[in-house]
Amino acid sequence: MAEQDSATLTGLTDSQKWLALALVAGFGYLVYLLAPILTPFAIAALFAYLGDPITDRLEGLGLKRTTAVVVVFLLLTVAAGTFVLILVPLLEGQIVQLVKRLPAIVDWLQQHVKTLAVKYFDTELKLPAGTEIVGMLKEHGQQVGSLAADVLSQLSKSGAAVLGWIMNLVLIPVVTFYLLRDWDVMVGRIRELLPGSAESTVVRLAAESNEVLGAFLRGQVAVVPAPTPSLTARVLA
Repeated sequence: MAEQDSATLTGLTDSQKWLALALVAGFGYLVYLLAPILTPFAIAALFAYLGDPITDRLEGLGLKRTTAVVVVFLLLTVAAGTFVLILVPLLEGQIVQLVKRLPAIVDWLQQHVKTLAVKYFDTELKLPAGTEIVGMLKEHGQQVGSLAADVLSQLSKSGAAVLGWIMNLVLIPVVTFYLLRDWDVMVGRIRELLPGSAESTVVRLAAESNEVLGAFLRGQVAVVPAPTPSLTARVLA
């Protein structure tokens, strides 16, 4: 099979290769231009891809496709909500701890920088204290926060921007539901559109990609790393 693929590629003339490259580049540029529009559909397709194996198993247990899709859709919604509820407090706590320990981290880094400067350049650096640097960061952070608030205020006044965000939030679950319900039919129709000479190769590559990607995703979900000491704890140890 690999020899056939290689023979097919080597059988192309230079003009055909350049034409294929131009088509790929043009398609990539078109996707880049349509990225704001295609993003909700891409996210919905990802959710549908993740939920299709579970839907097939539920369908194999005797549930109708639509019923199985509703069950999986509810599970995905609960999982996404739980993830957000767990992640937001966790990030908030980590940020608070980082801000508290930031002066000590800055002092630790400065001490190592001074040591390296004396060792390699025979020069003693005079650096501001960690509290001074943190104060400067807080001052500039307030300015950045004020600027961000002004930008968000302007965006909130734009009805088109707000409507676009709302439409994306509504569009993603709707498209996910219908893609998940018709996923097997859609894959079958795409396979029917493939030329007979390339069908076996495309199906084989798609199956291998699906197996590798599925194994990666299952590994990321199943093999959860044990909690490790944070960077700040290691620095202050």
